[in-house]
Formats: sequence, structure tokens, C-alpha cells
Amino acid sequence: MPREFLHNSMILGQITDFLDKLGWSYQKMTGSVVRAEHQGMFGMTKVLIHLHTAGLRLAINPVLERPLESGGWNRSAAHLIKSLNRESPSIRIGFDRQGDLYVKVDLVNQALSVEQFTYVLLNLCRVSDQLMVPVLQAQAYEHENLTA
Repeated sequence: MPREFLHNSMILGQITDFLDKLGWSYQKMTGSVVRAEHQGMFGMTKVLIHLHTAGLRLAINPVLERPLESGGWNRSAAHLIKSLNRESPSIRIGFDRQGDLYVKVDLVNQALSVEQFTYVLLNLCRVSDQLMVPVLQAQAYEHENLTA
């Protein structure tokens, strides 16, 4: 068995033990990916935790699905996301190929304590919750101005 696989399974075991302590439900998707569920302010938040050779990625995708009625995100929402990325360089906010809004953080391969993991995980969920209303307002504001 490759050494990397043993290392990954040990780390994923620690992560799932920690998720148990938090009372979060989770599912092991592969040998390097866990999907956890957290009750956010606006419903269930699904967090993908992906362990790879360079480190650990935590992502929430989608935070918000691409608005279909308007054909996608408008300039105001896109500008807001760009501005927020400058303010918080450790957490990346963007749109995926389908146009869904995501938040993610990449942690380089280092000794990561439970406290650090907790901070990053809970902060990512907080950012996801706090992002929804301003982005939807930006989307609605531009739509209102175009139709007025």
C-alpha cells in the first residue's frame, strides 16, 4: 500500500473523528474526499474536504446557484466578489464553470492542529453564510435599476 494512501487515511480519520465531535454528518466520497454537512443560517451547507498531495482544500459549492431567470450573475455581483477576494486573500470566492458561487480555502501541507482546522472550517462556513445576502442584493439592485 502506498505511503501517501496511509497518510491520507490517517488524516481523513482525524478529520472524521473531529466532525463526529462537532455533531456534523459526513460521508466519505473517496479515499481523499469527505463531504460534511453543517446547518448554516440559511439551510444545510455542504463542505467538501479534499486531501491532496499539496495540502487540504475545503470548499462550499454551491453557496448560491447561478440565477437562471436573469441568465447568470450581473456586473454588480461579479464586482462584489472581486472586491471581497481582495479583502480576504486566504478564502477564495468565485464562480465555477456552471456559474455557481463558491467559497474555498487551500491549506498547504503542514502540521495542522485541530484548533487550526476548526478555525478554518467554521470560518469558511461563516463566510458562506454572510456572503449570500450581499450577493443577492447586488444581483437584485442591478436588475431593479435596469428595469426601472
